[in-house]
Amino acid sequence: MSKSHSIWSSLFWLSSSDSGFADVLENAFQRYGEFVGRHPTPFVLGPIVFTLLIVFGTVNMHVVDDMRELYTPPGSLSLKEHQLHSRFSTAGNDSASEAFFVGVALNDNGNLMQYNYTTAIDRINDYVLKNLTLNIHGTNVSFDREICSKSVLCRESNHALGLIIDAYFDPKLRNNKEVNLTYPVANVFGNKIYLGGLFGGVAVCNGRIKEVKLIHLMYNYPTFNNATIIKTFEKALRRYLSSLESTGLQFNSFSSDILKSEISRTATYALPYFPVSVALLTALLLSVLYTADPVTSKPVEGLMGLANSLLAIGAAFGFMSLLNIPFNNTVTVVPFITLALAVDDTFILLAAWQQTNPSLCPERRLGLTLKEAGTAITITVMTDIFSFVIGTFSSTPAISSFCLFTVAAILFDYVFQLTFFCAITVLGGRREAAGRHCLWYRIRPASKSSLLRPKVALTSDRDVQPVSASSNLQRVNPGQRMLKLWYKAFWTTPGSRWIAMTIYVLYLGISFYGTCKIRINLTPGHLLVADSPLKRYVWLAENFVYPQGFVAYVYILNAPDFRNRTQTLRFRNFLAELESSTHAVGSDSTTLWLDDFSKHLEHLGAEDEEFYDYLYDFLKLSSKAHWRSHLHINEKADKPVQQFYFTTGFRVNEWVLRADMVSQWRSISAKYEELQPVVYDEYNFIADQVLSLKTTTLQEVGVAFCCMFLVCAVFIRKSDLLFWVLWSLFSMDMGVIGLLTLWGLDMDPTTVISILMSIGLTVDFTIHMAYHYYRCPVQQTERKMLLLFDLAGWPLIEGGMCTLLAMLSLVFVPSNVATVFFRTVVLVVTLGLFHALFVLPVLFTLTK
Repeated sequence: MSKSHSIWSSLFWLSSSDSGFADVLENAFQRYGEFVGRHPTPFVLGPIVFTLLIVFGTVNMHVVDDMRELYTPPGSLSLKEHQLHSRFSTAGNDSASEAFFVGVALNDNGNLMQYNYTTAIDRINDYVLKNLTLNIHGTNVSFDREICSKSVLCRESNHALGLIIDAYFDPKLRNNKEVNLTYPVANVFGNKIYLGGLFGGVAVCNGRIKEVKLIHLMYNYPTFNNATIIKTFEKALRRYLSSLESTGLQFNSFSSDILKSEISRTATYALPYFPVSVALLTALLLSVLYTADPVTSKPVEGLMGLANSLLAIGAAFGFMSLLNIPFNNTVTVVPFITLALAVDDTFILLAAWQQTNPSLCPERRLGLTLKEAGTAITITVMTDIFSFVIGTFSSTPAISSFCLFTVAAILFDYVFQLTFFCAITVLGGRREAAGRHCLWYRIRPASKSSLLRPKVALTSDRDVQPVSASSNLQRVNPGQRMLKLWYKAFWTTPGSRWIAMTIYVLYLGISFYGTCKIRINLTPGHLLVADSPLKRYVWLAENFVYPQGFVAYVYILNAPDFRNRTQTLRFRNFLAELESSTHAVGSDSTTLWLDDFSKHLEHLGAEDEEFYDYLYDFLKLSSKAHWRSHLHINEKADKPVQQFYFTTGFRVNEWVLRADMVSQWRSISAKYEELQPVVYDEYNFIADQVLSLKTTTLQEVGVAFCCMFLVCAVFIRKSDLLFWVLWSLFSMDMGVIGLLTLWGLDMDPTTVISILMSIGLTVDFTIHMAYHYYRCPVQQTERKMLLLFDLAGWPLIEGGMCTLLAMLSLVFVPSNVATVFFRTVVLVVTLGLFHALFVLPVLFTLTK
């Protein structure tokens, strides 16, 4: 015995004997099964009544579809940054603020810098800021006077647009030497105007603006923590824009509230396809469970297994709603996944039933069925639950909610399998014992199987009689019979196992390559259905705005004393570092009141001590009054300027680069903590998610794999088998991740959920085959593999087909969420069957 083998043996109490926890569990299942068999009625009615009562909890379902709330870890910096931004922009009245964006473009992405287009856009902006009226609870409210005037940022919305239009189309201004319409920074009579975020898709000629494909209007307005203001403002503005279609302009709106509505469309698209999945599974169950013998066939029992899963889904959603667990768009896929996971157990139980001696009474057969299949099902349920329970502790709320719903559905399905479905099975056994037709109870056909039943009764509780294709063909599905012949050919063909291993090594190489290529990427577009109107806005922003430049707001919450040169220099150093960071446009893009005022002081020849005295006069000048809104001033304080903000430009080509950009912002800010600087962009929360996603994913996958290891170690107490089971789990999960990457998917929260799901699904394939291999007393390889095909292989194939059919309807859902889950399931089923039927048995036999 090798040293490593002895270590494994001592660590997991392994021995070659069959005694252990599994035996105790098997005996308990047998006694329980016999009890259910004697009293099936309450076990049928109980789950039905319970579900009908608890499903009413869905009336109180709490729906969350705010992208910031769903994908931002609680307590993250971006949430605090958003609160500070709202507080500052609303003059400290603690009102929340919202941003509404309008991307104005032409259908052909043509040039907007034509007089009729630009003046129309300027008039639209002017109308919104001065004349737009909201109808709030039947009362007309002026957006300008009652809402916009209360916010610093709202009053200055798109203020540069009119200046640039006048300078561009007025020949006198355009040819003036003091007017320089360059991009991204224009200079009009000594005033720098940063155009990043306002103009997109800009082409220049000799440094001057020649073409603009997108004019990006932004309205940052206070909501006073009133959702009605958000809805009425957006409704009024969108109605107004829709009335302007005759202008030839295309208006593409975007806001958090619109994004919520569009995200919820995933549920609207996906749920109507759930009955399609049920119908497909019904057809499959009827086809594979109806054999040539109408007495021993189990189509009705199979349909009741499907009903068992539907009861579990209803109970889970009702229970989670009663606990006020939020529902989000990813939870839409939970019913499909529950069907995919749960119906497999139906096949395992029915396969075990068919292996029992038909001459025994139904309650005895159910006891032996649960003894054979109960432990295997328990193992897979435990591993499924562990893989998703780990996800419930995720720092991403969307992942946590999804996993909670899935865990509840799996638990209810397991309980209902051991109650409702077992009772249905024993009732079917009574029908079978009475020789009744599987579909038409009153018909009593001449059962062909009665002549083919085993002549030897069970000699012990362990005796589960295998149904061989030669002795009992009537009870075997034709598909099973054909695949079994192919499986037999594999095991009897010389060199076939080495060919399988060669293919496996190639698979490992491709999977490893794909895993190394994975990249993290989270964009709003990933959460939208394919025909969402927001897709157009996101495309315009990603191609025309963010790569060329956008505005970030920089808040200084503890202003330096500008009479102190040391403190002023510290602020200047902070500003210089920010302007020279990797993604910064540069100092020309900065709009800072201090720059303008410093020139004013220099012109007057003022001393440092006179800084605040001259500041009050400076802000009273009509041409400088706009700076007043950038400062929070307390004239009674020793240091009158308490806080202030400025803007500066940045550019990023990809969403994932925002994480690096935001990390630099925070790193620079940390060096100047006495200033309490905060650099804010609307999408800082995406950066937080990207920054935490890789670490949390590795942690969750690692913990899930360790849980799988512990569960398998309890039930498979042979070190060599346990090693290959764990290796196969690792191999399949690496394959799912690697091949998803090569299939064009990036790492985002939906992919993380899919990976956690794949860990649970892949265990189902390996553990059933490994557990039956471990418990099978047959030693001759070919006979053992053919017996395992009946006990585990064919049920896994049936379960795999069910899993695919359960998720197949998601192909028709034009959503990235549905696409990720469907592709994951395709890979899991394909790789799971390949490992369970070929890789794992070959590894067992080659290292025997």
